[in-house]
Amino acid sequence: MEDIEIVHKNDIGIAFFWKGSFNKLQLVFKDLGLYLTYQDLKLFSKAVRETEKQYACKDCNSQACKAFLLRTPSDKIDIALTKTEFKQVKALIRGTLFKVELKLYLENSKN
Repeated sequence: MEDIEIVHKNDIGIAFFWKGSFNKLQLVFKDLGLYLTYQDLKLFSKAVRETEKQYACKDCNSQACKAFLLRTPSDKIDIALTKTEFKQVKALIRGTLFKVELKLYLENSKN
């Protein structure tokens, strides 16, 4: 753990920078690890919002809502998640994006 700088974590996963490499961050959840740029992270957050709109029903038991298909920034990878997993991944991505943007803001305000 000494080789990483944790950005954000929750019950489903973790986001971190490898020490000395702040251009990309590693986002790990379930059995998946994604190596993302800041722009990739923003695209992933947008995909979460779009998926959320697609499955906009509230507390239903419809078969259509049993699994969420979430696009990733890679056009070759989509992820199937349960409703609970989707909520946790959403929180992981949004929390990570917030902390990365805060870090960028603080670094830019020094200049």
